[in-house]
Amino acid sequence: MIVGLFVSLCIAFVVFMFVVPAVLGGVAILVVCLRPRLPVAVLHSSGAVAHPGWYPDPVSPGVVRYFDGQSWTSFTSHSQGAQ
Repeated sequence: MIVGLFVSLCIAFVVFMFVVPAVLGGVAILVVCLRPRLPVAVLHSSGAVAHPGWYPDPVSPGVVRYFDGQSWTSFTSHSQGAQ
């Protein structure tokens, strides 16, 4: 009886330590691989891209920051309307 209990506990241990994580990992991989994705061209063709120029800095009121068309630069200036 004790041997049977020990064997059952060993089987439960193996299942919870190895089988369950393997199954959950496989499911996670399938979810990531099979999720629908938009083509790259669709992601960038929304028309919401800002043109290069000076824009209000959301972090510093009264300051404008230069956007080069792809990313924010380190160039800042006081906006003309700032006091």
